[in-house]
Amino acid sequence: MRWRLLLLAAALAAGACSGDDDDADSSPRPTDSPVTSAVDYSGVALGRVPGNTTTTIVEQGSASILGSVSGPRGLVPGATVRVERFVAGREVVTDVVSGPDGRFELRGVPGGRYRVRAFLAPSLAMVTPDVRFLRDGEEHTFDLTVTDHRELVVRADTAPEPAVLDGPVNLVAAVVSRTVDADGIVGSQPVPGVRVQLDGLGRWTLRQPEGPPRPLFPRGSATTTSTTFLVQSSAAFTDSDGRVRFELRCDVPGPPGLVLLVPIIVTPEPDPNAAPGTPPPLPVPRVESIPVDVADCVDPSAVVEPPPEDVVPDEPAAEGADG
Repeated sequence: MRWRLLLLAAALAAGACSGDDDDADSSPRPTDSPVTSAVDYSGVALGRVPGNTTTTIVEQGSASILGSVSGPRGLVPGATVRVERFVAGREVVTDVVSGPDGRFELRGVPGGRYRVRAFLAPSLAMVTPDVRFLRDGEEHTFDLTVTDHRELVVRADTAPEPAVLDGPVNLVAAVVSRTVDADGIVGSQPVPGVRVQLDGLGRWTLRQPEGPPRPLFPRGSATTTSTTFLVQSSAAFTDSDGRVRFELRCDVPGPPGLVLLVPIIVTPEPDPNAAPGTPPPLPVPRVESIPVDVADCVDPSAVVEPPPEDVVPDEPAAEGADG
């Protein structure tokens, strides 16, 4: 009897375990991929990385570029030779400085299309660079010539254009100095405060202000005299834009024959054969005479109109043409 009770208890225990397995199999299982959320790192400060960041592209090849830089007075030491290689729509720039003998060299560059020019600010530059295609593995010679761009340029213009006989005409002259900047570009700068003298008056004369003469000094001034009046002068100083204006009148048809006298300072070049310790030459003042290049004055009454073209009358129709 006892062993029957033990068998019944074992059977009941086995059934209970089987039911638990069924319930476990029917319960939902967790998914294989875990669920995560994005982490915001915008507020995290990153530490500095030691070292320097650079965008310099190192060009490597087996070609060589060498040559010399010459100027108005011979070889030019200390000139900058700018070598630009065209690569995929951009330029890789390398600067070389000419030595005491005016020569330069650049080795270990790749072949390709190059633009080479030389300059020495603020006076010497090449206006037209030397552009070539260079083969790799070869030696290429460039003999560069720079010109002196330190000069005073005076440009003049008149209104109306052209001037009319016995009519008013305004002459405006601009005084600029040409210089070479640090990149070898030739530019112009206005020169203010320069005294410009208008010379060669004869065909054109100064136009005096209309109305009675005006005193040069205010009424009541201790320097006022009965013979001092404000009249237009043939000399004037350039304004902040380097410009000066004269009011004229055309008296004789033809070229005006005007000249602008502009004072300049010339610094002579040092003597290469001078003994060591010789002081450099001192600047020398000089007056530059610049002709005024403007249109001739015209006389409207002397202009001959071209005769009208001959008008050929229509030929009469022949008799009986309609018949």
